[in-house]
Amino acid sequence: MRNEILDRYATLPDGRFIIDIATSRVDELFEDFEKMAPFHKKDLQPDLAEYLVGCVRELGRHDFVVRLSVSSLREHDAGERIVQSIREYFRYRVMVQHGDMAHMVRRSGLLLLLGIVLMVAVIQLRFLLSPEPSLLATLFYEGLTIVAWIAVWESVAGFFTGWFPAYSRMRIYSRLSGSEVMVDEKNGTMTDDKTGGYDQ
Repeated sequence: MRNEILDRYATLPDGRFIIDIATSRVDELFEDFEKMAPFHKKDLQPDLAEYLVGCVRELGRHDFVVRLSVSSLREHDAGERIVQSIREYFRYRVMVQHGDMAHMVRRSGLLLLLGIVLMVAVIQLRFLLSPEPSLLATLFYEGLTIVAWIAVWESVAGFFTGWFPAYSRMRIYSRLSGSEVMVDEKNGTMTDDKTGGYDQ
Protein backbone atom coordinates (compact mmCIF):
# COMPACT_ATOMS: atom_id res chain seq x y z
CA MET A 1 0.00 0.00 0.00
CA ARG A 2 2.81 2.40 0.89
CA ASN A 3 4.57 1.84 -2.45
CA GLU A 4 1.30 2.41 -4.31
CA ILE A 5 0.97 5.81 -2.65
CA LEU A 6 4.56 6.78 -3.44
CA ASP A 7 4.15 5.64 -7.06
CA ARG A 8 1.72 8.54 -7.55
CA TYR A 9 4.61 10.98 -7.29
CA ALA A 10 7.29 11.73 -9.85
CA THR A 11 10.87 11.84 -8.63
CA LEU A 12 14.02 13.83 -9.34
CA PRO A 13 17.26 12.07 -10.34
CA ASP A 14 18.47 12.43 -6.73
CA GLY A 15 15.46 10.44 -5.50
CA ARG A 16 13.45 13.30 -4.03
CA PHE A 17 9.70 13.17 -4.64
CA ILE A 18 7.92 15.97 -6.51
CA ILE A 19 4.72 17.61 -5.30
CA ASP A 20 3.26 19.14 -8.44
CA ILE A 21 1.12 22.27 -8.65
CA ALA A 22 -0.15 23.77 -11.91
CA THR A 23 -1.91 27.09 -12.38
CA SER A 24 -2.66 29.45 -15.23
CA ARG A 25 -2.28 32.60 -13.10
CA VAL A 26 -0.22 33.27 -10.00
CA ASP A 27 -3.07 35.04 -8.17
CA GLU A 28 -5.08 31.79 -8.22
CA LEU A 29 -2.71 30.43 -5.58
CA PHE A 30 -3.73 33.06 -3.01
CA GLU A 31 -6.82 34.24 -1.16
CA ASP A 32 -8.92 36.72 -3.14
CA PHE A 33 -9.56 39.12 -0.24
CA GLU A 34 -5.84 39.99 -0.04
CA LYS A 35 -5.39 41.26 -3.59
CA MET A 36 -3.62 44.47 -2.53
CA ALA A 37 -1.17 42.71 -0.21
CA PRO A 38 2.32 41.71 -1.43
CA PHE A 39 2.86 38.02 -2.20
CA HIS A 40 4.83 37.25 0.93
CA LYS A 41 1.96 38.50 3.14
CA LYS A 42 -0.85 36.64 1.40
CA ASP A 43 -2.50 33.44 2.57
CA LEU A 44 -2.48 30.46 0.25
CA GLN A 45 -5.78 29.13 -0.99
CA PRO A 46 -7.06 26.74 1.72
CA ASP A 47 -7.44 23.88 -0.77
CA LEU A 48 -3.87 24.33 -1.96
CA ALA A 49 -2.50 24.47 1.59
CA GLU A 50 -4.39 21.30 2.54
CA TYR A 51 -3.20 19.59 -0.64
CA LEU A 52 0.43 20.32 0.24
CA VAL A 53 -0.08 19.16 3.83
CA GLY A 54 -1.74 15.96 2.63
CA CYS A 55 1.09 15.23 0.20
CA VAL A 56 3.77 15.70 2.85
CA ARG A 57 1.80 13.45 5.19
CA GLU A 58 1.64 10.77 2.47
CA LEU A 59 5.36 11.04 1.76
CA GLY A 60 6.23 10.59 5.42
CA ARG A 61 9.95 11.03 6.05
CA HIS A 62 10.88 11.02 2.36
CA ASP A 63 12.51 14.16 0.96
CA PHE A 64 10.49 16.21 -1.49
CA VAL A 65 10.37 19.38 -3.58
CA VAL A 66 7.38 21.46 -4.62
CA ARG A 67 7.20 22.06 -8.37
CA LEU A 68 4.97 24.92 -9.48
CA SER A 69 4.06 25.18 -13.16
CA VAL A 70 2.72 28.58 -14.22
CA SER A 71 1.53 29.60 -17.69
CA SER A 72 3.22 32.98 -17.46
CA LEU A 73 5.03 35.15 -14.95
CA ARG A 74 4.35 38.84 -15.62
CA GLU A 75 7.33 40.10 -13.61
CA HIS A 76 10.92 38.87 -13.80
CA ASP A 77 11.16 38.32 -10.03
CA ALA A 78 7.66 36.85 -9.59
CA GLY A 79 9.03 33.32 -9.25
CA GLU A 80 11.27 34.29 -6.34
CA ARG A 81 8.42 36.12 -4.62
CA ILE A 82 6.12 33.12 -5.03
CA VAL A 83 8.71 30.89 -3.39
CA GLN A 84 9.09 33.38 -0.56
CA SER A 85 5.32 33.68 -0.08
CA ILE A 86 4.85 29.90 0.17
CA ARG A 87 7.63 29.60 2.73
CA GLU A 88 6.43 32.63 4.71
CA TYR A 89 2.89 31.27 4.79
CA PHE A 90 3.96 27.98 6.32
CA ARG A 91 6.33 29.75 8.77
CA TYR A 92 3.28 31.71 9.87
CA ARG A 93 1.27 28.46 10.22
CA VAL A 94 4.06 27.04 12.40
CA MET A 95 3.78 30.03 14.75
CA VAL A 96 -0.01 29.79 14.87
CA GLN A 97 0.11 26.05 15.51
CA HIS A 98 2.71 26.55 18.23
CA GLY A 99 0.43 29.09 19.91
CA ASP A 100 -2.55 26.72 19.69
CA MET A 101 -0.49 23.94 21.25
CA ALA A 102 0.65 26.21 24.08
CA HIS A 103 -2.99 27.15 24.73
CA MET A 104 -3.91 23.45 24.71
CA VAL A 105 -1.22 22.66 27.27
CA ARG A 106 -2.34 25.53 29.51
CA ARG A 107 -5.95 24.44 29.30
CA SER A 108 -5.09 20.81 30.09
CA GLY A 109 -2.89 21.93 32.97
CA LEU A 110 -5.61 24.12 34.46
CA LEU A 111 -8.18 21.35 34.16
CA LEU A 112 -5.80 18.90 35.80
CA LEU A 113 -5.10 21.35 38.63
CA LEU A 114 -8.83 21.91 39.09
CA GLY A 115 -9.42 18.16 39.16
CA ILE A 116 -6.70 17.64 41.78
CA VAL A 117 -8.04 20.47 43.96
CA LEU A 118 -11.55 19.02 43.76
CA MET A 119 -10.22 15.55 44.55
CA VAL A 120 -8.56 16.91 47.70
CA ALA A 121 -11.79 18.67 48.61
CA VAL A 122 -13.74 15.44 48.12
CA ILE A 123 -11.35 13.54 50.40
CA GLN A 124 -11.56 16.22 53.08
CA LEU A 125 -15.32 16.39 52.76
CA ARG A 126 -15.60 12.65 53.22
CA PHE A 127 -14.11 12.94 56.71
CA LEU A 128 -16.47 15.78 57.59
CA LEU A 129 -19.64 13.94 56.61
CA SER A 130 -21.62 12.29 59.36
CA PRO A 131 -22.01 8.49 59.28
CA GLU A 132 -25.53 8.99 57.95
CA PRO A 133 -25.42 12.18 55.85
CA SER A 134 -28.53 13.89 54.58
CA LEU A 135 -29.71 13.44 51.01
CA LEU A 136 -28.53 16.96 50.10
CA ALA A 137 -25.06 16.34 51.56
CA THR A 138 -24.81 13.01 49.72
CA LEU A 139 -25.82 14.60 46.41
CA PHE A 140 -23.30 17.40 46.88
CA TYR A 141 -20.52 14.94 47.71
CA GLU A 142 -21.29 12.63 44.79
CA GLY A 143 -21.65 15.55 42.40
CA LEU A 144 -18.32 17.04 43.48
CA THR A 145 -16.66 13.64 42.99
CA ILE A 146 -18.04 13.37 39.46
CA VAL A 147 -16.92 16.90 38.57
CA ALA A 148 -13.41 16.17 39.88
CA TRP A 149 -13.09 13.01 37.78
CA ILE A 150 -14.47 14.79 34.69
CA ALA A 151 -11.88 17.58 35.07
CA VAL A 152 -9.03 15.10 35.36
CA TRP A 153 -10.31 13.00 32.45
CA GLU A 154 -10.82 16.04 30.20
CA SER A 155 -7.30 17.29 30.91
CA VAL A 156 -5.65 13.96 30.11
CA ALA A 157 -7.87 13.02 27.16
CA GLY A 158 -7.71 16.52 25.66
CA PHE A 159 -3.94 16.54 25.82
CA PHE A 160 -3.35 13.12 24.27
CA THR A 161 -6.04 13.42 21.58
CA GLY A 162 -5.19 17.00 20.61
CA TRP A 163 -1.53 17.65 21.26
CA PHE A 164 0.02 14.85 19.21
CA PRO A 165 -2.01 15.53 16.02
CA ALA A 166 -1.24 19.25 16.43
CA TYR A 167 2.46 18.51 16.86
CA SER A 168 2.44 16.31 13.75
CA ARG A 169 0.77 19.08 11.74
CA MET A 170 3.28 21.65 13.02
CA ARG A 171 6.15 19.43 11.85
CA ILE A 172 4.56 19.24 8.39
CA TYR A 173 4.23 23.04 8.30
CA SER A 174 7.88 23.30 9.34
CA ARG A 175 9.00 20.97 6.55
CA LEU A 176 7.00 22.95 3.99
CA SER A 177 8.40 26.26 5.25
CA GLY A 178 11.92 25.03 4.49
CA SER A 179 11.18 23.04 1.36
CA GLU A 180 12.66 23.71 -2.06
CA VAL A 181 10.12 25.25 -4.44
CA MET A 182 10.78 24.98 -8.17
CA VAL A 183 8.92 27.44 -10.41
CA ASP A 184 8.48 26.39 -14.05
CA GLU A 185 7.20 29.00 -16.50
CA LYS A 186 7.59 26.87 -19.61
CA ASN A 187 4.23 25.12 -19.31
CA GLY A 188 1.10 25.69 -17.30
CA THR A 189 0.03 22.07 -17.08
CA MET A 190 1.71 19.03 -15.67
CA THR A 191 3.02 16.52 -18.15
CA ASP A 192 4.10 13.76 -15.77
CA ASP A 193 1.41 11.07 -15.67
CA LYS A 194 2.66 9.60 -12.40
CA THR A 195 1.02 12.26 -10.25
CA GLY A 196 -2.37 13.87 -10.16
CA GLY A 197 -0.93 17.07 -8.72
CA TYR A 198 -2.87 20.18 -7.88
CA ASP A 199 -4.37 22.01 -10.85
CA GLN A 200 -6.00 25.40 -10.65
